[in-house]
Amino acid sequence: MNYETSKGDWSQIKNQIKAKYGKLSDDSIESLRGHMDQLSGKLQSAYGYSKEKADTESTNFASSLQAKVSELGQKVKSTMMPTAKGSSQGPSMEKKERKE
Repeated sequence: MNYETSKGDWSQIKNQIKAKYGKLSDDSIESLRGHMDQLSGKLQSAYGYSKEKADTESTNFASSLQAKVSELGQKVKSTMMPTAKGSSQGPSMEKKERKE
Protein backbone atom coordinates (compact mmCIF):
# COMPACT_ATOMS: atom_id res chain seq x y z
CA MET A 1 0.00 0.00 0.00
CA ASN A 2 2.05 2.90 -1.21
CA TYR A 3 -0.08 5.92 -2.02
CA GLU A 4 0.95 8.95 -4.03
CA THR A 5 -0.96 11.82 -2.51
CA SER A 6 -1.26 15.51 -3.06
CA LYS A 7 -0.91 17.86 -0.13
CA GLY A 8 -4.71 18.16 0.25
CA ASP A 9 -5.25 14.41 -0.02
CA TRP A 10 -2.59 13.72 2.61
CA SER A 11 -4.20 16.22 4.96
CA GLN A 12 -7.53 14.38 4.70
CA ILE A 13 -5.91 10.97 5.13
CA LYS A 14 -3.90 12.20 8.11
CA ASN A 15 -7.09 13.51 9.75
CA GLN A 16 -8.79 10.16 9.23
CA ILE A 17 -5.84 8.32 10.76
CA LYS A 18 -5.90 10.68 13.76
CA ALA A 19 -9.64 10.18 14.19
CA LYS A 20 -9.42 6.39 14.05
CA TYR A 21 -6.10 5.83 15.82
CA GLY A 22 -5.84 8.59 18.42
CA LYS A 23 -2.90 6.97 20.20
CA LEU A 24 -0.62 7.55 17.21
CA SER A 25 1.53 10.65 17.61
CA ASP A 26 1.59 13.36 14.97
CA ASP A 27 5.19 12.39 14.17
CA SER A 28 4.18 8.74 13.69
CA ILE A 29 1.35 9.72 11.40
CA GLU A 30 3.51 12.15 9.42
CA SER A 31 6.11 9.41 8.89
CA LEU A 32 3.42 7.35 7.12
CA ARG A 33 3.15 9.83 4.25
CA GLY A 34 3.79 7.79 1.14
CA HIS A 35 4.44 4.70 3.28
CA MET A 36 1.03 3.48 4.40
CA ASP A 37 2.46 -0.04 4.42
CA GLN A 38 4.10 0.95 7.73
CA LEU A 39 0.77 1.62 9.47
CA SER A 40 0.65 -1.94 10.79
CA GLY A 41 3.93 -1.52 12.67
CA LYS A 42 2.80 1.82 14.09
CA LEU A 43 -0.39 0.19 15.36
CA GLN A 44 1.57 -2.65 16.96
CA SER A 45 3.73 -0.14 18.84
CA ALA A 46 0.98 2.25 19.92
CA TYR A 47 -1.78 -0.24 20.72
CA GLY A 48 0.13 -3.42 21.54
CA TYR A 49 -1.67 -5.26 18.75
CA SER A 50 -0.42 -8.61 17.53
CA LYS A 51 1.03 -8.58 14.03
CA GLU A 52 -2.09 -10.28 12.68
CA LYS A 53 -4.47 -7.79 14.31
CA ALA A 54 -2.38 -4.81 13.20
CA ASP A 55 -2.23 -6.16 9.63
CA THR A 56 -6.01 -6.65 9.61
CA GLU A 57 -6.59 -3.14 11.00
CA SER A 58 -4.31 -1.48 8.47
CA THR A 59 -5.76 -3.47 5.57
CA ASN A 60 -9.31 -2.58 6.61
CA PHE A 61 -8.36 1.07 6.98
CA ALA A 62 -6.74 1.15 3.53
CA SER A 63 -9.83 -0.53 2.03
CA SER A 64 -12.11 2.07 3.60
CA LEU A 65 -9.94 4.85 2.15
CA GLN A 66 -10.07 3.27 -1.29
CA ALA A 67 -13.85 2.92 -1.04
CA LYS A 68 -14.18 6.60 -0.13
CA VAL A 69 -11.96 7.64 -3.03
CA SER A 70 -13.93 5.46 -5.42
CA GLU A 71 -17.23 6.85 -4.15
CA LEU A 72 -15.97 10.41 -4.52
CA GLY A 73 -14.77 9.64 -8.04
CA GLN A 74 -18.23 8.36 -8.98
CA LYS A 75 -19.86 11.53 -7.60
CA VAL A 76 -17.47 13.74 -9.55
CA LYS A 77 -17.96 11.71 -12.71
CA SER A 78 -21.76 11.91 -12.44
CA THR A 79 -21.70 15.70 -12.01
CA MET A 80 -19.52 16.10 -15.09
CA MET A 81 -21.66 14.00 -17.42
CA PRO A 82 -23.78 16.25 -19.68
CA THR A 83 -27.50 15.67 -19.69
CA ALA A 84 -29.77 16.08 -22.69
CA LYS A 85 -31.61 18.84 -20.84
CA GLY A 86 -28.49 20.85 -20.07
CA SER A 87 -26.60 20.04 -23.23
CA SER A 88 -26.04 22.75 -25.80
CA GLN A 89 -26.75 20.11 -28.41
CA GLY A 90 -30.23 19.38 -27.04
CA PRO A 91 -33.51 19.44 -29.03
CA SER A 92 -34.20 23.14 -28.39
CA MET A 93 -31.06 24.12 -30.34
CA GLU A 94 -32.10 21.99 -33.28
CA LYS A 95 -35.48 23.74 -33.48
CA LYS A 96 -33.87 27.19 -33.35
CA GLU A 97 -31.47 26.28 -36.13
CA ARG A 98 -34.34 25.10 -38.35
CA LYS A 99 -36.32 28.32 -37.83
CA GLU A 100 -33.45 30.55 -38.86
